[in-house]
Amino acid sequence: MTGTYTNCTPASFAQSSTSYYDTNYVPLGNNTVGVSYGVYLTPPVIPATVKVGDTGTIGTRTKYKNNTKTTPDGTSVTTYVVESDTANTAIMNLISKGYNATGTLTYTEQDRYRITSTNTLTPISMDVQYANGSTTHLIYTFN
Repeated sequence: MTGTYTNCTPASFAQSSTSYYDTNYVPLGNNTVGVSYGVYLTPPVIPATVKVGDTGTIGTRTKYKNNTKTTPDGTSVTTYVVESDTANTAIMNLISKGYNATGTLTYTEQDRYRITSTNTLTPISMDVQYANGSTTHLIYTFN
């Protein structure tokens, strides 16, 4: 992924990440080069049927410094909330909270998708707010 910003320093960034799945396309973990290597404790699951107002935990990922998995670097917990939208759609809000190795919150990310009655997900936005006094707050929208 490469991003370019207006009125920011630095003005751009580049990051490479690989996600790993089993043969049924269930996420197993991911590797963000130079950042972390994450492994799900149990495969994350979104219920097959959801309705407005439903909430729950999808999964917890253990993060490591690299793919040797010898140095734990924290966890990430992903939950969901199904919100109302239109008569035929709802909003699936996936909320990930990242914690460092000492258990301190480091970021909150909300990925919002529009879900139709035929189970089609369309990305709407990604909102990342860093913690611990950081003023970094990134909002991405999708067209």
